[in-house]
Amino acid sequence: MKALPKAVGSPGKDYVVMPIARRMNDSVFMDDLKAIEGPLFYVKCLQLTYNVSGDEMEAKESSKGKIKDPSGEGGGGDANNYPQAAIAFAAEFHSLPTKTADYLTGTAFKTRFEQSSSPIFVRNLAIRR
Repeated sequence: MKALPKAVGSPGKDYVVMPIARRMNDSVFMDDLKAIEGPLFYVKCLQLTYNVSGDEMEAKESSKGKIKDPSGEGGGGDANNYPQAAIAFAAEFHSLPTKTADYLTGTAFKTRFEQSSSPIFVRNLAIRR
């Protein structure tokens, strides 16, 4: 798949700007960088699980990289053991200072990703599996 050419004209009048989400390892991600209008964001996701009292869901750093039963029972970190149809998660949106391929594939981005703790905003979402 080829990247689209740079848009000419006014957004909303001559063309439509569409927000998209891509994984960094997607084969067309680097090609799409050339066509980006506006800022680029990265998103860090943490599963929402019930707190100790069981009345609210919260994102815990300890759940990073794992999928478990939101009630705290079972799951064992394996998605096949997950008992529900939807997985609730907190999506933290962070802005990037640049959208060059060199930055995104270098150590500066990796360091920023690992150390980032102040997102622009957080949105609780759910995805059906």
